[in-house]
Amino acid sequence: MRIYLDSAVIIYDVEQVSPYSELLDSRLSAGDLVIVTSDLARLECRVKPLRDVNAALLEDFEVVKP
Repeated sequence: MRIYLDSAVIIYDVEQVSPYSELLDSRLSAGDLVIVTSDLARLECRVKPLRDVNAALLEDFEVVKP
């Protein structure tokens, strides 16, 4: 199954926003999933770290989870 992730879902997962990150981790780890997103969603995730000059958080958005 192919699942598209929008920027909000990516942000919740990367920033470990509770309770959403726990739900996401359990749902995204189940079954044969192909996770896809768009370049626009990837760029939207970088707005806050760039605005806050938060290099560590910006780097977290670069790391791809297996």
